[in-house]
Amino acid sequence: MKRRQVLVGAAAWVALAACKRSQDDASAGGSGATGDQAPALLVEPADLAARLADPKSVKPRVVHVGPTYLFGKGHIPGAVWGGEGGEAEGIAHLTAAAKDWARDAETIVYCGCCPMWRCPNVRPAVKALRGMGFTRVATLDLSTTLKDNWTDRGYAIERG
Repeated sequence: MKRRQVLVGAAAWVALAACKRSQDDASAGGSGATGDQAPALLVEPADLAARLADPKSVKPRVVHVGPTYLFGKGHIPGAVWGGEGGEAEGIAHLTAAAKDWARDAETIVYCGCCPMWRCPNVRPAVKALRGMGFTRVATLDLSTTLKDNWTDRGYAIERG
């Protein structure tokens, strides 16, 4: 019985460590952050929606890094399409678009195709922006999809 308890306890520690690593990767935006590079911040959809709706608020640059068809179906107001972050062509598009952007301006990256923590597009985009010297990169914390976490909650959407 004691051996079984030890094995169950060990399995629980392994699972906890994997969960913690997954959370750390998500909060880092998958940027490969090291000790000299702070992780990307997470921005809650409600907070971003409130800021965008407030005429007195300083607006961040919002960059959609998912498939272009998703951007056309509906995107966060004022967002620019930055290229599909999981593809080399998308990163090339993003870096070309971002070359003239202020490096110290707040930039919020999102995709919305799937949960942010497993999205193939967000991490490479955050990494590319960081590599270009952007210092205030954040990731929109979409736990499921843009539809679930933004549109279905009644936050503003632009189409086209």
